[in-house]
This record gives sequence, C-alpha cells and structure tokens, in this order.
Amino acid sequence: MNESRAAASWHPDSLQPGRLRYWDGVAWTDHVRPAEPPQPASPAVSAPPGLARGFAEPEPSRAPRVGMIVATVLGALSVALLAVSAALYMADTRADDAASAEEAARAEIRDQEAAERDAERAAEEADSRAKADVSTLGKEIATHLVDHDELPTITVEGGEYVFTAPEGEYAREPVSEGVELVEIAAGDPAYATWCAAVRVEGGAVGAFRYSAQDGLAEGSCG
Repeated sequence: MNESRAAASWHPDSLQPGRLRYWDGVAWTDHVRPAEPPQPASPAVSAPPGLARGFAEPEPSRAPRVGMIVATVLGALSVALLAVSAALYMADTRADDAASAEEAARAEIRDQEAAERDAERAAEEADSRAKADVSTLGKEIATHLVDHDELPTITVEGGEYVFTAPEGEYAREPVSEGVELVEIAAGDPAYATWCAAVRVEGGAVGAFRYSAQDGLAEGSCG
C-alpha cells in the first residue's frame, strides 16, 4: 500500500514481540501497548511501510558527547585563563616591587641630599655668627684705640663680651651661639698691629680674625 494511504492504527511491534506500536499515518510513534488476544477475522488492513523490515531504532543522541567536549574545552580555557591571570599578577607584583625599590632608592637619595643641604646651611650659619662676632670685636677695638694707646681688655662673662679700659668697663656685646673668643693680640704700635680671633663649632671655615691690617679674614691671628 502507498505510504501516504497507510491508515493510523496499532500494529505489531517488530522490536518488542507481544506489543503493539502506534502508526499515526505518517510515522511510527513512541506509544506502545500489550497486544490483545486474537479477534475474529476482519478485513485486511494495509500494513504501514517499513513494518516488514522492523521499526528502526533512533540513533543515540550526540548531545551528551557534545556537552562533554564543550565542558572539556571550557575547562581547558578556564585553566589557561587562570594561568595567564597568575602570570600577569606575578608580573605586576614584580613590577610593583621594582617600582617600590626604585622609589625607595630615590627617597633615600633625596633624604641624603636634603641632609647635606641642611648641614651646609648650618655650617654657613655658624660661620656667619663667627664673622659677626669678630667684626664686633674689631670695631670696638678700633674705636677704643682712637683715644688710647693700649688695647682694651676683653673677657667673656655670662654670654657677653665685656670691654674694659683703664677707666673701667665701657661696653658689653652678646656672644653668638657656638662662638668662642680665641685671642686678642697687638704689636707695637698697637693701633697698627692689633688682631682679634674667634672660632665656631660646626662651621665650614670655623675660624675668623679681624685685624688692623686685613680687616675681616679667615683663620687665626698667628
């Protein structure tokens, strides 16, 4: 009988003896049921095509295999991404460590340079205090010798230079921080050969003199 004219009906299932499978007029379905006891003869019904050679089992679905392949590929990609992420993290960490070390070295250099500048500034300030003190001494001596033939006596008392003439004390001036009076000397005549010298702790030069011949100069009177 032509396939297109096969009537929908229950037919013996060649795959499961003793059971019937339903033909919907177009294709075999998944509906099965037990075969009924033999009935009285009835008009013959054309068997659906394909029944003589048996109902073909559907091929196993490939979905599980495809799913396994996809899962395997995704797993491999995940591992690769994790490895790349770890490598990038390590590279960033090493770069950060190198940058931190470089910045620490720069900071150390800056601190050292700043300390050197501070030391230079402190030494210059110390020298400036010494020059100011010896200049004050020189000017007091020069002023005194205008009316006297001998040098005044100069001592340090209570943080001050004390100037004394034969007539008595006539002036006091503050001693700057760290400055020490070294000597007051003169030859003959005193007005042409006198010299006063001081020194200072922490100065770049450290010692200065003021004399009738040179004025303000570095070093002591000797």
